[in-house]
Amino acid sequence: MRKTLLLIAGILLVGVGIGIGWFAARRAMPEMGQKGGTSKVEEAAFEAVAEAEQVLRLAGFDQAFVYRWGGAALDGYVVVDTPQGTERKRLGPFPEKLEDPSFRGLVVVAIRPKVAGVAGRECIWALMGERKTMNETLTSYTRPQSGRLPDWGGAGGSGHTSRHTSYMLELPGGQERELFNFELLKRE
Repeated sequence: MRKTLLLIAGILLVGVGIGIGWFAARRAMPEMGQKGGTSKVEEAAFEAVAEAEQVLRLAGFDQAFVYRWGGAALDGYVVVDTPQGTERKRLGPFPEKLEDPSFRGLVVVAIRPKVAGVAGRECIWALMGERKTMNETLTSYTRPQSGRLPDWGGAGGSGHTSRHTSYMLELPGGQERELFNFELLKRE
């Protein structure tokens, strides 16, 4: 019963983080296709949402990664431990077909603190997307998913360009392992 309640609470907290990040993104970002009031079309790029990451940490997560993007589809994966071994859980492409350059998205990966007596840590991730039509704004969400991560030693490290972002966990013994790897696909 307690595990079920903790899972529900975790999913709700990730939802809160997505909502806060989305509202921060809407306030801070000009519409896609605009750059400071000009009509120049912007290149799609990842942008970290520090405010949403801080809110997730305040809500009790050890680490949080929140990225927004626009005008492209996201492809990638989160790496978790399963009974069959290490497995990549695919996240994309999201959306499946990108026909609308006004599409904007938000991806959240959050890691719970270590629980005494339990191997590893829980990792939760979800996606949110928005596109505008003539009459309304359509919002879509993926169902939050979760998986186990191994215990790790160091802080880890990230690789980030405008169209690619990833994070490596530093495992005991100096080994590294991917946590996630996301890429923005070019429109066809």
